[in-house]
Amino acid sequence: MANFCSKCGNPLEQCTCSTGTIGTPKQFNNRVGITDFFGVGDSNMNNNEDPFERGKHIVPDLADPCEGEIPIRQYEIVRARSRLQGAWAEGRLQVTNKRVLMRTSGRSIIGKTLYQQEYWIDEIVGITTSKGIRFAVVDFLVALLVGVSLVGGLFTLLGSVSWFFGVLLTIIAGAFFVLVKKNFFFKFLANTAALGTCVGTIMEYNEWVSAFAFVAFIFTMASLILFSLKPSVSMMVNSRSGGREAMSFRSTQTLKANRFREILPAKDTDKVIKEIGAIVNDVQKLGDFGIEKWKID
Repeated sequence: MANFCSKCGNPLEQCTCSTGTIGTPKQFNNRVGITDFFGVGDSNMNNNEDPFERGKHIVPDLADPCEGEIPIRQYEIVRARSRLQGAWAEGRLQVTNKRVLMRTSGRSIIGKTLYQQEYWIDEIVGITTSKGIRFAVVDFLVALLVGVSLVGGLFTLLGSVSWFFGVLLTIIAGAFFVLVKKNFFFKFLANTAALGTCVGTIMEYNEWVSAFAFVAFIFTMASLILFSLKPSVSMMVNSRSGGREAMSFRSTQTLKANRFREILPAKDTDKVIKEIGAIVNDVQKLGDFGIEKWKID
């Protein structure tokens, strides 16, 4: 019988404690107390140890291999985000000669978050992937609230500012919108500030400022819409048994906290779309030759 550490409960040869004294195997406490009933300590049961699992392969580093299983390729396929739940995760897809595995790991407010799917490669009959854009309603509403508050604040504070300042700010913000390729949120803030400044002086200098206020409004709304357009990616793996797909992930955005999530593309998304079908088909039909064709050491 192996000797166990009295402090951590592990076998002495695996013990990293300072004591390393002989004891009995560590036992779990099966009693349920008042704190368990009300969930007082639930948030303490998680941890953030290596939450993103960067630099590791799903098989064999994170999941035990099957008999004779050979990893072929692994991809950084998606980034998952749930801002209401305070979670951010990175998704990896791995193809072996036995399975297709999808593992998403990351960090939440209270600790590590982890989700894993896997399916036998011989049972896969079809894969559907897509990458595009979606309109993020929540992002639109939050940014609109920020913009309205900024315009209102500037209208109140800058009522006595010279009209020249509003015109100059509109020109600068408009140039920023036209010349800079991305940074849509900062474009939105700049043009919102210009709009608020113009509105703050429009009552006194109506003839000159109205046209610039209208231009700033157009650029503000365009920036808001562009900011609300988010990238999205989805994938569905279908099995021979039919019915629902064997594996899937989609980008959704609702007001329900338990479904509020975003699936964003990662650095290998396009590569997965290009290769995944050919890899699965070659492994199914060509066996060892298909493995050698796609395998990366």
